[in-house]
Amino acid sequence: MISEVTIFPNEDLMTVNQVGDQLAISNQAVYLALRKNRMNGIKLRGHWAIPKTEVENYVDTLYSRDFSKKNGKLIFDKENGRFSVSHASKYLNVPIHRIYYFIYQGLIPYKRVKCSYVIHKKDLDEKREHITQTRGVTYDIYPDN
Repeated sequence: MISEVTIFPNEDLMTVNQVGDQLAISNQAVYLALRKNRMNGIKLRGHWAIPKTEVENYVDTLYSRDFSKKNGKLIFDKENGRFSVSHASKYLNVPIHRIYYFIYQGLIPYKRVKCSYVIHKKDLDEKREHITQTRGVTYDIYPDN
Protein backbone atom coordinates (compact mmCIF):
# COMPACT_ATOMS: atom_id res chain seq x y z
CA MET A 1 0.00 0.00 0.00
CA ILE A 2 1.33 3.44 -0.97
CA SER A 3 1.42 6.10 1.69
CA GLU A 4 0.84 9.79 0.94
CA VAL A 5 3.64 10.70 3.32
CA THR A 6 6.30 8.74 1.42
CA ILE A 7 5.26 10.12 -1.99
CA PHE A 8 4.81 13.79 -1.14
CA PRO A 9 6.18 14.37 2.34
CA ASN A 10 4.80 17.43 4.13
CA GLU A 11 2.45 18.23 1.23
CA ASP A 12 -1.25 18.97 1.31
CA LEU A 13 -2.88 16.87 -1.40
CA MET A 14 -5.92 17.92 -3.41
CA THR A 15 -8.40 15.96 -5.52
CA VAL A 16 -9.23 16.76 -9.14
CA ASN A 17 -12.54 18.30 -7.99
CA GLN A 18 -10.80 20.53 -5.46
CA VAL A 19 -8.24 21.72 -8.03
CA GLY A 20 -11.00 22.41 -10.55
CA ASP A 21 -13.01 24.38 -8.01
CA GLN A 22 -10.00 26.37 -6.82
CA LEU A 23 -8.92 27.30 -10.38
CA ALA A 24 -12.46 27.65 -11.75
CA ILE A 25 -11.74 25.13 -14.50
CA SER A 26 -13.43 21.87 -15.41
CA ASN A 27 -12.30 18.49 -14.15
CA GLN A 28 -11.46 17.60 -17.76
CA ALA A 29 -9.05 20.55 -17.89
CA VAL A 30 -7.33 19.22 -14.75
CA TYR A 31 -7.09 15.72 -16.26
CA LEU A 32 -5.64 17.24 -19.44
CA ALA A 33 -3.03 19.15 -17.43
CA LEU A 34 -2.07 15.92 -15.67
CA ARG A 35 -1.92 13.96 -18.92
CA LYS A 36 0.25 16.60 -20.62
CA ASN A 37 2.55 16.79 -17.58
CA ARG A 38 1.76 20.45 -16.94
CA MET A 39 0.83 19.44 -13.41
CA ASN A 40 2.21 16.47 -11.45
CA GLY A 41 0.16 14.19 -9.31
CA ILE A 42 -0.12 10.56 -8.26
CA LYS A 43 -2.94 8.06 -8.45
CA LEU A 44 -3.95 6.68 -5.08
CA ARG A 45 -6.54 3.90 -5.17
CA GLY A 46 -7.65 4.98 -8.64
CA HIS A 47 -7.99 8.69 -7.80
CA TRP A 48 -5.61 11.54 -8.50
CA ALA A 49 -3.87 13.28 -5.61
CA ILE A 50 -2.23 16.58 -6.52
CA PRO A 51 0.07 18.54 -4.19
CA LYS A 52 -0.89 22.17 -3.55
CA THR A 53 2.58 23.28 -4.67
CA GLU A 54 1.92 21.69 -8.08
CA VAL A 55 -1.34 23.63 -8.36
CA GLU A 56 0.49 26.87 -7.52
CA ASN A 57 3.19 26.12 -10.12
CA TYR A 58 0.48 25.35 -12.68
CA VAL A 59 -1.21 28.70 -12.03
CA ASP A 60 2.11 30.50 -12.51
CA THR A 61 2.60 28.89 -15.94
CA LEU A 62 -1.04 28.66 -16.98
CA TYR A 63 -0.87 31.33 -19.67
CA SER A 64 2.84 30.99 -20.37
CA ARG A 65 3.84 30.14 -23.91
CA ASP A 66 7.32 29.07 -22.91
CA PHE A 67 6.49 25.43 -23.56
CA SER A 68 4.27 25.81 -26.63
CA LYS A 69 5.21 23.28 -29.30
CA LYS A 70 4.53 22.65 -32.96
CA ASN A 71 5.46 19.27 -34.43
CA GLY A 72 7.25 18.41 -31.19
CA LYS A 73 9.57 21.45 -31.30
CA LEU A 74 9.43 24.46 -29.01
CA ILE A 75 7.96 27.49 -30.77
CA PHE A 76 9.87 29.91 -28.55
CA ASP A 77 13.42 28.95 -27.70
CA LYS A 78 15.51 31.76 -26.25
CA GLU A 79 18.66 29.63 -26.40
CA ASN A 80 18.27 29.28 -30.18
CA GLY A 81 17.16 32.90 -30.64
CA ARG A 82 13.40 32.46 -31.22
CA PHE A 83 11.54 34.98 -29.06
CA SER A 84 7.90 35.73 -28.36
CA VAL A 85 6.78 39.36 -28.32
CA SER A 86 6.98 39.27 -24.52
CA HIS A 87 10.51 37.85 -24.56
CA ALA A 88 11.57 40.45 -27.16
CA SER A 89 10.19 43.23 -24.99
CA LYS A 90 12.16 42.00 -21.98
CA TYR A 91 15.28 41.41 -24.07
CA LEU A 92 15.26 45.02 -25.33
CA ASN A 93 13.83 46.47 -22.10
CA VAL A 94 10.99 48.26 -23.92
CA PRO A 95 7.22 48.08 -23.44
CA ILE A 96 5.46 45.22 -25.20
CA HIS A 97 3.30 47.60 -27.25
CA ARG A 98 6.47 49.02 -28.81
CA ILE A 99 7.37 45.57 -30.20
CA TYR A 100 3.84 45.18 -31.60
CA TYR A 101 4.09 48.62 -33.18
CA PHE A 102 7.29 47.71 -35.02
CA ILE A 103 5.79 44.39 -36.11
CA TYR A 104 2.68 46.10 -37.51
CA GLN A 105 4.83 48.69 -39.28
CA GLY A 106 6.82 45.88 -40.91
CA LEU A 107 10.06 47.01 -39.28
CA ILE A 108 10.72 43.78 -37.36
CA PRO A 109 10.70 40.58 -39.42
CA TYR A 110 8.63 37.82 -37.83
CA LYS A 111 7.06 34.49 -38.54
CA ARG A 112 3.57 33.39 -37.55
CA VAL A 113 3.40 30.00 -35.86
CA LYS A 114 -0.10 29.02 -34.84
CA CYS A 115 -1.40 32.33 -33.47
CA SER A 116 1.94 33.60 -32.22
CA TYR A 117 4.61 35.93 -33.51
CA VAL A 118 8.11 34.42 -33.52
CA ILE A 119 10.92 36.97 -33.69
CA HIS A 120 14.55 36.03 -34.22
CA LYS A 121 17.17 37.45 -31.92
CA LYS A 122 19.43 38.46 -34.84
CA ASP A 123 16.62 40.63 -36.25
CA LEU A 124 16.17 42.30 -32.86
CA ASP A 125 19.91 42.91 -32.59
CA GLU A 126 19.95 44.49 -36.07
CA LYS A 127 17.02 46.80 -35.21
CA ARG A 128 17.93 47.35 -31.55
CA GLU A 129 19.02 50.97 -31.93
CA HIS A 130 15.89 51.92 -33.87
CA ILE A 131 13.49 50.08 -31.53
CA THR A 132 15.01 51.42 -28.33
CA GLN A 133 15.41 54.95 -29.66
CA THR A 134 13.26 57.28 -27.62
CA ARG A 135 12.43 60.94 -27.66
CA GLY A 136 13.67 61.68 -24.18
CA VAL A 137 11.68 58.82 -22.64
CA THR A 138 13.63 56.32 -20.56
CA TYR A 139 12.25 52.81 -20.31
CA ASP A 140 13.15 50.90 -17.19
CA ILE A 141 10.22 48.52 -17.01
CA TYR A 142 12.34 45.42 -16.40
CA PRO A 143 15.03 46.73 -14.04
CA ASP A 144 16.23 43.28 -12.93
CA ASN A 145 17.28 42.17 -16.44
